[in-house]
Amino acid sequence: MEILGLDDWLSWFLLGMGLLIVEVTIAFTFYAAPIALGAFAAAIVAAAGDAIEPQLIAFILGSLLSLAILRPIVRKHLQPPEPDKRSNVHVMIGHRAVPLERVDIDAGTAKIGDDVWSARTESEQIVIEAGERAEVVAVKGVFAYLKPSEPEPANAAPEKETEN
Repeated sequence: MEILGLDDWLSWFLLGMGLLIVEVTIAFTFYAAPIALGAFAAAIVAAAGDAIEPQLIAFILGSLLSLAILRPIVRKHLQPPEPDKRSNVHVMIGHRAVPLERVDIDAGTAKIGDDVWSARTESEQIVIEAGERAEVVAVKGVFAYLKPSEPEPANAAPEKETEN
């Protein structure tokens, strides 16, 4: 059987490819792609030599099933994360940093965890020397912004052992 002068399987395949192109070039809303999957299912049925009715059934069922099952999964992955969810570099805020060189408002590097970051301070008055303890207060782009850590309270002086 032929559709528009083409073999029916080829017509379904071209319809599916056209819908995928529309999906990619226009919006990524994942409406055209499930219908394209239905067209591909109809192309398989058509290639098997079935009549137009089974092709239409495969197209409708394939489209509906992919809309009902795949679209919610894809939408979940395309949605931006919740604003209060901390991930990636934002998890570093509050962590300890060790400056590898002097850190000021214009320059510096620091080791944070196992990584070396370009580091800055948030004001000209704050300067952190290499080796001093610091804390990450913000991450903006490729820069980790640091502040000096509060010194840990010194415990009582260690007791000297007396010889008997």
